[in-house]
Order: sequence, then structure tokens, then C-alpha cells
Amino acid sequence: MSIIRQDLSTKDWTIFALERSKRPSDFKKVKENKAVKEYERNCPFCKGNEHMTPKDILTVKDGKQWLVRVVPNKFPALEPKGVCGYNINRHIAGPYLSIDGVGSHEVIIESPDHHGNLCNMEPYQVERVMQVYRKRFIELSANKDYQLIVIFRNHGRRAG
Repeated sequence: MSIIRQDLSTKDWTIFALERSKRPSDFKKVKENKAVKEYERNCPFCKGNEHMTPKDILTVKDGKQWLVRVVPNKFPALEPKGVCGYNINRHIAGPYLSIDGVGSHEVIIESPDHHGNLCNMEPYQVERVMQVYRKRFIELSANKDYQLIVIFRNHGRRAG
């Protein structure tokens, strides 16, 4: 379970998520390979490695081929209330104010192409990806437990 704790001096809120420490390669140095590969055996986002990710939340397909996938983050900073099985509680421990870390942490896989990136996609592909971001934003906004939706984008192994 994660907690969201308020900083005493700035009043900013910070997420403390123990699940994130279980990520396999956070502190492992990976040699950057300059060769561009179509497929990487250990990449959970490559076409053919779908079994390496949690079950899809949303999939956009063209026939049998997926074009965009949305999956829960395997090592989430926040979890939906129904998954973690608790109510959203406020806690005071000494001078610290915190609340239970409830939310959604999803990964949008924008392309089955290992090196697919918005900057080198055709306009119709970018539109499809943006429609998926919009759809997930609208669906998550309907959850009364969520007061803030933040979309951020990582790319590549070093981004996390």
C-alpha cells in the first residue's frame, strides 16, 4: 500500500510507494545498444510479449493486431480502492499528515513497434493514441475517489 504524505515545510504532497521498489532494474546499469531492433525479447511492451504485462484495460485493434494498449502498471505508485481493499483514510502520526495512496497507475503502449514514438508516427496514428489518452482521462475522471488526473509520458528503458 502506498501513502501520500504532506511535507511539513512546503505543504507539498509526496507519494511513498513500496511496490515501486520491486522493479527489477531500477539500479542496474544497462549498456545502451545503438543498434535499432524491431523486437526485444525482454521488452514487455513489444508485440509478442503481451504475456509479460498485466491484462489489458483497453486495446485498440485492427483485426487481430493491436495498435494501442492500456495496461495497469506492474509496479504501481497508486492502486484503485477496489484493488487495495481499503477506504481512503487520513492519518496523523506525530507532525505528519498522510492519506492512503488510492488512484490508478496505467501504462499506455502507443505502438506495437518497439521504437514507435509519437514524433515519428503518421498523423492518423498520433490521433489514435491521443484518442486513447482522452478516453482513459474521461473514464478515470468519472471515479469519485479521484480528485486529480495526471498524464505523463516516459519513453525508453532509462525512463522507468
